[in-house]
Amino acid sequence: MTTSGTNTFSLSRDDIITSAALETGDLALGETLDDNTLAQYNLRLNSWVKSLMAEGAKLWALELATLFLVPGQAQYDLGGTAHCTTSYVRTTLSADAAASAITVHLTSFAGMTAGDNIGILLDDGTLYWTTISGAPGSTTTLAVALTGAASEGAQVFTYTTAISRPQRIDPDSAYWRSTALQDTPVAMISRTEYAQLANKGTRGKIVQAHYDPQLGTGQLSVWPTPESAGDVLCFWYERLLEDFNTGADTPDFAIEWGEALILGLAHRMAPSAGLTLAERQDLERRASLALDKAEGYDRENVGVYFQPDMR
Repeated sequence: MTTSGTNTFSLSRDDIITSAALETGDLALGETLDDNTLAQYNLRLNSWVKSLMAEGAKLWALELATLFLVPGQAQYDLGGTAHCTTSYVRTTLSADAAASAITVHLTSFAGMTAGDNIGILLDDGTLYWTTISGAPGSTTTLAVALTGAASEGAQVFTYTTAISRPQRIDPDSAYWRSTALQDTPVAMISRTEYAQLANKGTRGKIVQAHYDPQLGTGQLSVWPTPESAGDVLCFWYERLLEDFNTGADTPDFAIEWGEALILGLAHRMAPSAGLTLAERQDLERRASLALDKAEGYDRENVGVYFQPDMR
């Protein structure tokens, strides 16, 4: 017996919709859906995917983010003005850079690309942000000149893409990383606990944080406020699942969710397809079983232990 040797099977949006329509009887083999029916299936598919996010984190949608801090600043708009990313490059200046310099000399530039955001730690303790103009190299050109001097050895950060608004931040995953690359756990606290902190402008090592997802951008509040612009805050967050926009789009899901997506969509379209009560109940049962299997797969394969909260 010879196996294929591949494991790249995937589904497109139209594969999911076609299979679901075959389940409901809206489509027969060899037929295609009319534009109006296709649009309705797409609407229900996107709506259902968004509702699945309310049921908890999907392992593949958890990402590690790094937030670049501002001394004395307590609140950061994630998915907005904050410099926060899932992938960045850390290097240093290989030579002094004067105020108003348009070029800087970098110790290394591997992993950088034209147009990347670049943050340079100035002598006044602030992190100056602009973008890389042209191809980066040992001598790198800035889109906007420095507003202050920076010394040889000063930290430099670059990243390409900022994160979108996190849906949730894992409450046990946050940690503060100092300029010496030492990590300290940060406790995620409730809105009430953060509101009850007496002096929100206190500076020091970050030990607590609160996240409010809001609707447009998420607001992360830290306490105490950071002392150094070279410090960063790291945390695991649940990103928003991507939309289905075209027929060729593949699901922002592990392939193990394929059957659950097909049957779940079919179940949601069954009433408008005119299925009998018995047919809808059978479809609901099958969809529920497929969803249970998919969600059972979507779990960390590690032990769990409990300990008291000593705060």
